[in-house]
Amino acid sequence: MLNKYPLVKKLFVQHNAVLLSSAPVERLFSFAGMIARPHRRSLSDKTFEESLLLKPTIDLVLYVTLTLLCDLTFNTYLTVPM
Repeated sequence: MLNKYPLVKKLFVQHNAVLLSSAPVERLFSFAGMIARPHRRSLSDKTFEESLLLKPTIDLVLYVTLTLLCDLTFNTYLTVPM
């Protein structure tokens, strides 16, 4: 699935790390439980998988964006004459 999204794949490979605790996995299962509710039984496997992958992807994009913004802001302060 990551081959369809080269940018996501690149970020995943760069930032993927061994998890030191089971908390992230437990959060993922909890989120999956929120998606797979009785009133959403008609979801296809593909839609369920995409919905499940969407939240961590959004979290990663927000993290990378905020990191870049912080770097830009910090560098701007370093280059501004006082």
